[in-house]
Amino acid sequence: MTDQGSHHASRPLATLLRSLRHRNFRLFFTGQLVSLIGTWMQSVAQSWLVYRMTGSALLLGTIAFLGQFPVLVLAPVMACTCDGTSWTNTPGDDGERRVAMIAAP
Repeated sequence: MTDQGSHHASRPLATLLRSLRHRNFRLFFTGQLVSLIGTWMQSVAQSWLVYRMTGSALLLGTIAFLGQFPVLVLAPVMACTCDGTSWTNTPGDDGERRVAMIAAP
């Protein structure tokens, strides 16, 4: 009898890349990679442009904050919507979970 855990432990890279054998996942992964690189490039370019044009660290921080603001506001609401729980009537909730959701990166 062989131990399956030791078989996979000997080839960790092969185990991690096993999902890339499927064409649809490769397309999804590649699309996500290109999208995230584009988002990162836009964010860096926008921040660089704001700082170059204004020289203001305050405006640079404001732009960075406003870029994350929709996520900050919508993530807790959408999490409760997707989970099927009420935003206002969560049992045992004293606000800690909401604070944790908002503070989580």
